[in-house]
Amino acid sequence: MKSGLAEKVFALPSFQRQHMSILKESIVNQFNVLYNLYDDDNDVDWNNMLSCASVLAYSENQNCLDAALRIAQHSLVNKGSTEVQRTTAGIILNCLTNKQAISLAIERNLLPKEYESQIPITLRLEGVKRDIENSFITSDDIIFSINKFQKAVYDATQESKVISISAPTSAGKSFILSRIVLDELMNPDTKINTVYLVPTRALVSQVEEEFQELLSKTNRRDVFISSVPKLVHDTSRYRSNLFVFTQERLHWFKSNHPYFKFDTLIVDEAQKIGDGYRGILLQQKIEDLVKESPGLKVYFSSPFTSNPEILFDVVKNNATRTPVKKDYVSVNQNLLFVSQKKGKPQEYNMSLCLNDTLFHLGDFKLPERPSPPSKVLPFVAYSLSSKLGGSLIYANGQADAEKFALQLYDLADDIILSEHLKQLIALVNKVVHPQYKLAVTLRRRIAFHYGNMPLLVKQEIERLFTIGEIHFLVCTSTLLEGVNLPARSIFILKPTRGQNEPMSENDFWNLAGRAGRLGKEFQGNIICIDAHKWENVPSTNRNKQIIYKAIDRIQTRELINYIESNSPRESNGSKQNLEYAFTYYLAKLLEGDLDQALDQDDPMSSELKNELIRAKNIIEVPESILLRNPGVSALAQQNLLEYFKRCSDKEVLIPVAPESDDAVYNSYEPIINAISTYLTGDSLKMSITFAILVVNWMRGMPLPIMINKSYEYWKRKDQTKSIDVVIRNTLDLIENYARFKFAKYSTCYLDILNYHLTNINRSELVDEMPDLNSWLEYGVSMKTQVSLIDLGLSRPTTLALSEFITKANLTREDCIEWVKNNDIEILGLPEAMVNEIKRVFSLQLNF
Repeated sequence: MKSGLAEKVFALPSFQRQHMSILKESIVNQFNVLYNLYDDDNDVDWNNMLSCASVLAYSENQNCLDAALRIAQHSLVNKGSTEVQRTTAGIILNCLTNKQAISLAIERNLLPKEYESQIPITLRLEGVKRDIENSFITSDDIIFSINKFQKAVYDATQESKVISISAPTSAGKSFILSRIVLDELMNPDTKINTVYLVPTRALVSQVEEEFQELLSKTNRRDVFISSVPKLVHDTSRYRSNLFVFTQERLHWFKSNHPYFKFDTLIVDEAQKIGDGYRGILLQQKIEDLVKESPGLKVYFSSPFTSNPEILFDVVKNNATRTPVKKDYVSVNQNLLFVSQKKGKPQEYNMSLCLNDTLFHLGDFKLPERPSPPSKVLPFVAYSLSSKLGGSLIYANGQADAEKFALQLYDLADDIILSEHLKQLIALVNKVVHPQYKLAVTLRRRIAFHYGNMPLLVKQEIERLFTIGEIHFLVCTSTLLEGVNLPARSIFILKPTRGQNEPMSENDFWNLAGRAGRLGKEFQGNIICIDAHKWENVPSTNRNKQIIYKAIDRIQTRELINYIESNSPRESNGSKQNLEYAFTYYLAKLLEGDLDQALDQDDPMSSELKNELIRAKNIIEVPESILLRNPGVSALAQQNLLEYFKRCSDKEVLIPVAPESDDAVYNSYEPIINAISTYLTGDSLKMSITFAILVVNWMRGMPLPIMINKSYEYWKRKDQTKSIDVVIRNTLDLIENYARFKFAKYSTCYLDILNYHLTNINRSELVDEMPDLNSWLEYGVSMKTQVSLIDLGLSRPTTLALSEFITKANLTREDCIEWVKNNDIEILGLPEAMVNEIKRVFSLQLNF
């Protein structure tokens, strides 16, 4: 009843006029540089508006909820508000179940701690009832207060085995899922194995660390948490196990441990099932887990989508299922357009975008004329940002991110460096390179952040940005992958993704979702610069994004042609979606599930089926190997096998240990030549570069030395490259070639080689096969170093710590004993490394 009334109240012209006045004022008050402010002679009747907000708070409509929150939060910060009005605002926030906003108001002395004592007893009782309804009790009797959306998620997990949840970024999806999962893991009556899937390595570490912190607070040591894609411990020693993986790591894990079964699967950022070839692999891995464990619990989480129930299609069982779609609003978000004033390049105006209409707010001035145009974005960000920090600037690429950071550095004033910043600068010098621009920009609270940077450095940047030590953070598309970096304001100019591809509306709103720090701000700003010049101007009426499956976007005729032409290697790089679709459908054929996987309404399905059968019949490579290598054409695998048969000297086919003197030229260069020829289609001119890279990486060569060697190489070639370019290129090659591409295709290479050598009775050579996949993933090959990384340390910390460990063959348990018996504080390691060691070993040792 109240919900229907809310929509009527919201639609009243008198309410809309006053709401617009509050909306404008709440935004303008954040920017003290604005002048020529909007004209507004609408008086706000605060008592009336608070009464309206108390009705709106009961609605399920996003606009009503947003308005209720706006009125309540602005009443709290409005200097003219009375004590009664602020108390009323507190009641409204309670109705919205927004505990974080209440805590923020109390922290800022906008609301007294005892405000509830001033509330009439009937409303107090109603609040108590609401608190009870929106809470859950853990298996160890801890009570958590949660919001309405989170309670709906919790209830769904108690009623159904498969749920798909959708809500805005700041609704608290990750919080409630992590609490539910941890509670299941710690239940003394059950033992479960859980896998938590995320789309990127950066998120793997973030989620793993969050769970480790939650677990450490409970002082429980019987739950094992790891992101290492292999069993490195006796699982029977622990009550439960949690693995945090990408879909690639899950595949690696299951390939090596096919009999290990999971009880619960969480798929975070589940809309990524539509992201090209990685979306196809994600769907395949989900389907595989469900098939082998029909009773599997599956929790999907995606941001603000209209059809979260489509994800149920990949869970092919009879389990009960529930979609949870909530328009919950926890932070107000303002979409602001700023553009240059005609004839005045140094002056800009700001407008609020609402319902595809612009409302003028005021003007502001840049510190200088923005010439060349590359200065516009950093100049606007610097002009509008307060000294409180929390400003994210979106850059379309790594080079731009570094340039914008340097431009901001030149605008900013010198500061007295905090110990946190000094330690991060020391870490950057040790882990990346002394000439890395980040070590310069940090001196004025400015940083940049992109996907290929060493994880430990990224984590420290994120931490210091979160606590306000870094004021400006320039980011690339890593922000679109779910990395938790909420900000006060996000600044965007002509956003693209990839190679100058205009950003889609879905990606834009995923990016915009970072604006507004729950529990730290009442609102967040998405500031679009010269949006009228963008190729894709975002709609100011935010639409829920539609989830689709990448496999459904594959054109059947194109796929048939691709298979008929024997999946040519020269087009492999540009046709990864077809390569993965081929291996997906071939796997379904081998497993007897092809008819269920094909679209029977597609008239070309039968032709595709026949083509898959034809391909299967000419392939000698065993089914087990084909299934172990999704995304690698079965026809290409067969060609590699024929190459092995033709090779007379079988020993040269086996990779040697990376520390061997002849590793680069006599082993890895010819192996990479073969992989490029038969699997990847890469240019053979790059083989020597790739060989040097992977050998140095697996040897555990520190990144600064690898960068210096590359820089010296290019100088000898008389092809001058700046140190900045060399650093970025080296980081990119490590992440995308050594740790991903070569790891993927060398695994396939070794699988087929193993099969061939066994077939010709050369099993003695099989025993010489190295564990390339682990060495490439970790960037080390010595057993002690592998053990340290298996325990959860990053590569830089592992390399730094292992300098003081003389034994090269320590197990995990040996490493734990070594750390226990040595004072790591005296080793002279950077603070971030010491903290990482303490965190990783906290469950084994009493630091």
